[in-house]
Amino acid sequence: MLPAMPVEPAAPPVAPSAVPPAASPSWPDQATDLIVQTVGTVRDKTTGPAITGARMVVYGTFGVLVAIVAFILVTILLVRVITVYLTGNRVWITDLALGSVFSLVGIVLWSKAAKSSKGTA
Repeated sequence: MLPAMPVEPAAPPVAPSAVPPAASPSWPDQATDLIVQTVGTVRDKTTGPAITGARMVVYGTFGVLVAIVAFILVTILLVRVITVYLTGNRVWITDLALGSVFSLVGIVLWSKAAKSSKGTA
């Protein structure tokens, strides 16, 4: 048989301390700062571009609508000025002149659109 070995009593379990080491008593503040910094970084990288894109869409739409209204008002003003001051209330001359200008602009834009669509198809 084997000789009996002396048994040492087990060391008492170490109770976890409720307070971290004295070197960093402000660890909750540090943890909170780290979490806030991380959340801020993630938010800036995700919602920042989304907010910028949404602003571009809103301001772009508003700008286009303002430009359309301005174009209509300038056209009305142009018709009135040409009709009353230049042609002596002869509306047909105004209609002919502005119709010709708008038709020429439309033909030029249409031909450019046709050329660019032939290159992509």
